Amino acid sequence: MNCLSCNEINPEDSIFCGNCGNSLESKLICPECGVANPQDSIYCAECGSLYKPSLEVQPQITIGEPENINRNTNRSQRSILIIGLIALTTVVVILILTLRPAEVDKVEAVREVPTEVIKEVEVVKEIPVEVIKEVEVIKEVPVEVIKEVEVVKEVPVEVIKEVEVVKEIPVENLNAGIDKEAETKEKHQRYSISSNPTHPLSQTYHDYEIGFSISYPEQWDLVEQNERDVPEWVIPDIELRNPLGGFIRIEGQKMEGVTLRNFTSDRITNDRNFVAETTEHIEKIPADLTTGIYSRSGEPAQILTAVIDPWVLSIVFINESSSKDEQSTTFMEIIESMEIR
Repeated sequence: MNCLSCNEINPEDSIFCGNCGNSLESKLICPECGVANPQDSIYCAECGSLYKPSLEVQPQITIGEPENINRNTNRSQRSILIIGLIALTTVVVILILTLRPAEVDKVEAVREVPTEVIKEVEVVKEIPVEVIKEVEVIKEVPVEVIKEVEVVKEVPVEVIKEVEVVKEIPVENLNAGIDKEAETKEKHQRYSISSNPTHPLSQTYHDYEIGFSISYPEQWDLVEQNERDVPEWVIPDIELRNPLGGFIRIEGQKMEGVTLRNFTSDRITNDRNFVAETTEHIEKIPADLTTGIYSRSGEPAQILTAVIDPWVLSIVFINESSSKDEQSTTFMEIIESMEIR
């Protein structure tokens, strides 16, 4: 049902408009007989009674009251809502300003923690540097000991005998310095270096534990592997290094009951860095000499293998000199100087 005043749609059984409050009755009710007549009727169609003007005015008095009440109510509700929003906004702003310093302090505290952790990690990383320095000092010991051995070998035989007599003194009478010297001599008693200035290969390496000797040029350097890096049944590697390039590596280990032929085959086959070409037998030593290529550098190489029961011996010759022909000749002279006792 449409309101005649504001055109608002209302339910069919409504008496007043829900929007403006005007009466929705489209007919006049006769006060005498109760029959409905059209809105503009002057007399009742049923009984002929005259409608009084006061009846027409009465509905108009009640028309404006609901509308004024509704408007006042809406204004009050809006005012309350605005005041509530202002109060809520004020409370939120106060809470944010109160909690913000605490959050900033937490963030600063959290940011300071990683700085302390980083400092601790840096201190821990300094430890390996000290360990490396200690290892380097230990590795320098064999070179110094070798030089001391060379000096001792140059001392006359009479002096050496006197030293041997001193070694017979009881241990309890020796001081710390003599104990250290005796310990060094015992460590290297399995080999020695002798000199012969009249021979082109003036230096000779004597290995007493395995039982062989080999000569090399005086200007070459002898370097021994650290004994702690190898098991008991393997001797530390000995390298004879040419300052101009190339080197000789002496390798030995215990392997009882093996033949020269089988050892040569196993040694050459299991070396991934060596490509064999030919093998010849040297009856004088006796030993086998295999010629090939060192795959890492592509340089010529040779491996001499020998069996000195219960030891097996292999000597690797790597020719990396700029004068390869000259060094090959030197290698052959070194091989010819080898003796097995």
